[in-house]
Amino acid sequence: MRKPADAVVIELAEGAPYSRLVIETADPRATVTLVEQAIA
Repeated sequence: MRKPADAVVIELAEGAPYSRLVIETADPRATVTLVEQAIA
């Protein structure tokens, strides 16, 4: 990761192949909002 401050960490469901997904994005707050809306 080049900019840890721009990272979004998504904890995945138990039993998933991975425990978390870490992505770097230009606008972390907007990304979190989009993900929260998608899973609501």
